Amino acid sequence: MRDAITPIVSFNFGMKNKKRIREGIIWGLFFTGILMAIGMIVIELAASPLTKFFSLSDLSYYMCIDCIRIMSLAFLFAGLCIAFQGVFQGIECGIESLLISLGRQVVFILPVAVFLGSFVTGGENVALIWWTFLVGETLTLLCTLFMYRRAVKKKIGTWEDKRNE
Repeated sequence: MRDAITPIVSFNFGMKNKKRIREGIIWGLFFTGILMAIGMIVIELAASPLTKFFSLSDLSYYMCIDCIRIMSLAFLFAGLCIAFQGVFQGIECGIESLLISLGRQVVFILPVAVFLGSFVTGGENVALIWWTFLVGETLTLLCTLFMYRRAVKKKIGTWEDKRNE
């Protein structure tokens, strides 16, 4: 979806058409959200059958199901972060796009993993580690929304609205 959003936003950014930029972003985020929600639901329902593809001990089997279900909760947030990367690229804000990647993969993942890992005392609560991804994606999305608001004001906010085009 990111690769579909970028040219639409970029073309309309070049044309300085606020209305079409806004529509491209809204529809792109809407369809990304729908696809990621469907993916999350499918994975939630298929966690057990998917796990049966692997020859796991009973404990590993249930840990794997927990992992899949917890990780799938982050799909929506991850999808929106990735879609926003395309938006930022389309409005010539490459640094913000890079910051989203760093937030998703390093900045909000490692400290949260270390923090939650300090509470893991054995096999019974190892699932805490998988919540790292949901927390990391959520924090990244919150920062993304802040950057988006700032970037739109800076890059697009002063343009005259071309509603008739």
